[in-house]
Amino acid sequence: MIYVTLNDALSGVYMSQVVDVVHHLEKEHKTDVRLVAFFSLRHYRAWGRILRHRLPNAVILPTIPNMIGWRLNFITFVVYLLISGEKTAICRGLFAAQMALWAKKIGIITKVCYDGRGAITAEWQEYLSKTEDKTPYSYTLIEELERNVVLKSNYCMAVSQKLLSYWKQQFGYNQNTNWVVPCTLNNYIEPRPTIKKETDRLRERLGFTPDDVVLVYSGSTAGWQSFGFIQHTLLQTMRNNPQIKVLFLSYTNKTNSEFQKQLPKQVVIKWIEPHDVHKYLCVCDYGILLREKSVTNSVAAPTKFAEYLIAGLSVVISPDLGDYSDFVLKHQCGHLIAEEGRETLHFEKTPLEVRNQNIYLAQKYFKKSSESIRPIYQQIVEKMAV
Repeated sequence: MIYVTLNDALSGVYMSQVVDVVHHLEKEHKTDVRLVAFFSLRHYRAWGRILRHRLPNAVILPTIPNMIGWRLNFITFVVYLLISGEKTAICRGLFAAQMALWAKKIGIITKVCYDGRGAITAEWQEYLSKTEDKTPYSYTLIEELERNVVLKSNYCMAVSQKLLSYWKQQFGYNQNTNWVVPCTLNNYIEPRPTIKKETDRLRERLGFTPDDVVLVYSGSTAGWQSFGFIQHTLLQTMRNNPQIKVLFLSYTNKTNSEFQKQLPKQVVIKWIEPHDVHKYLCVCDYGILLREKSVTNSVAAPTKFAEYLIAGLSVVISPDLGDYSDFVLKHQCGHLIAEEGRETLHFEKTPLEVRNQNIYLAQKYFKKSSESIRPIYQQIVEKMAV
């Protein structure tokens, strides 16, 4: 079995949601699975070296650039399949899945599982088509590809129940065999014991006192992250309480820098390496997961949700964010804000018993080896067997 990606960046998300998944299937489920990663020519060598260090048997292939290049990559893919003799493929993303379906059509592959990470057509409409660096792919192509891979793959994985509902509504999806696998925790992340002296020292380095209530945002600055909405929601609450601070673990952008200008003593922006993120999260009290209302966000499963919980943080979340808004209500692990986001919110330092409960929830529902996730991967392995 192979796990195929095409033109994905070698990010922290890729390491946790692709590399760690392949490693988990190999080690925990005793499966002969190989990562086949198509990378751009610019990053082909450097990223290939990093991947092979984690997965020595990974196959790294260069992509052919430009808009029609992804179709030509099918030739490279077929040559690899004929040489390797691989017959089943889990595919992350539309383009990888479409190549596998073409291979299935000509009899080289027998089973294709589409690993769906979001509502791609909606994401194109709502965000990607409006960025300065516009996607070269047309709406018609994206919709056609998404419809095709959802309906014609043998099996589908979705990151949320809401994504399955989207497929049913948008494409008439009615496949009986599918799986919901949320974005799981990186394998290297383990709960850190809370050591007050160490916590206070790091908080002091960030400019926070032991009595401050620290909210943290960790992650991308992409459009669907709704930085403007975050500012709109928190601004009045922070003005009313100067002990509430916000830490952005992200690059500086126009929106968070404007937020910092309005509250220079309460907003800190700091970019750190992915392997240090967990350490910084552990000294905070709440994780920020606020997004504007959109189809893209309504089916999403942000990786930071589990990362906040495993650090002991309660989550400040907006309504209708994938399956996670309901999860917060059900398990009482954060604040679900009102839809308009204008009320004054009340935050207190997160007590140890709440931190421990949040860590327990993360381990139970978001670790690959947990009782919630491991049986799903076992079903996938069994169904994808030749």
